[in-house]
Amino acid sequence: MKIITWNINGAQNDSAVWDVLLNFHPDIVLLQEVGAFPAQLADTFDIVSRPAIYKTGKPQRFSTAVLVRGKVLGEVALLSEVGWVNHELEFFKGNLISCRVQPKDHQPMIAISVYSPAWPVGRERLKEVDVSQVKTKVNPDVWVTDIVLTNDEFRLLLARFTGMYRVMVMLAACVGLRRSEIFGLKWSDCNWLLREIFVQRSHVEGYEDETKTESCNARVPLHPVIVEALLAWRHESAYNADTDYVFASPTMMGKKPLNSNSVQRDYLRPESIKAGLTPLGWHALRHSYRTWLGEKGTGPEVQRDLMRHSTIAMSLDGYGRGVPEANRAANATVVSDLLQ
Repeated sequence: MKIITWNINGAQNDSAVWDVLLNFHPDIVLLQEVGAFPAQLADTFDIVSRPAIYKTGKPQRFSTAVLVRGKVLGEVALLSEVGWVNHELEFFKGNLISCRVQPKDHQPMIAISVYSPAWPVGRERLKEVDVSQVKTKVNPDVWVTDIVLTNDEFRLLLARFTGMYRVMVMLAACVGLRRSEIFGLKWSDCNWLLREIFVQRSHVEGYEDETKTESCNARVPLHPVIVEALLAWRHESAYNADTDYVFASPTMMGKKPLNSNSVQRDYLRPESIKAGLTPLGWHALRHSYRTWLGEKGTGPEVQRDLMRHSTIAMSLDGYGRGVPEANRAANATVVSDLLQ
């Protein structure tokens, strides 16, 4: 029996992915991030598919699916002994497709296709769960999963990178941008004279969208070293027009940015290991930035503004609001120390 599981990254019905898939002659296929199925696929497989769910409850632009060369006998309910897990299973129903299937010439079995986005579980949901093994003894508010780099560790990591990858790491750890914001950046978002970036879009798994919340849509300060690195990359990049993505994908002819998961898998994680560090993801860099701000005595309001965590009522929209000097000073203190 041949089983394939594949995140096809939003492939549409005319994608070459489908020819590749059919050439494998699989009995069962577990797919994530399906943009659209070609009609002829139904001639080969029995298919169960549902739109994946974003953390707000809104349907994603892609689906999770189970395909079987045979018959789908029915869906199977997934249950847990923990109440909030069952709530999540129901809320994110499109992210897990669980079916009892009968592949041709094989015994019935259960097949589960799981789309697993990197969203943290709220700590309040773990009140009745023993998490003592994932908390540090020195500071119980910091969990082992909340990786925080020291200044020296960050320097070791940064030394592993050149070119655009070095700029990406700087934007995550020295500006606090989320990975979706880094890969959603266009050159027109950069104001070189004011040394600012206007964060106004996100890009996740091939799809451009609005920023996470209203407060994410804001201007953030850039240290002169970061400005210099960005300008150097723009001079080097083949896609340097104002309307181009800062980290444009050559394989997509610049029409889309690079995939953040691929960059994390192929560059950030392996290079962090080579630097002697724990395998890192993008959030570890942003989380370290927030911690460094706190260590420098940055006030909670300035931290909130720089991290863009909560929605604040504004008299002006994002285009009219500049970067307060207190925010710029706090950022400069952290970055100057990191890059000394």
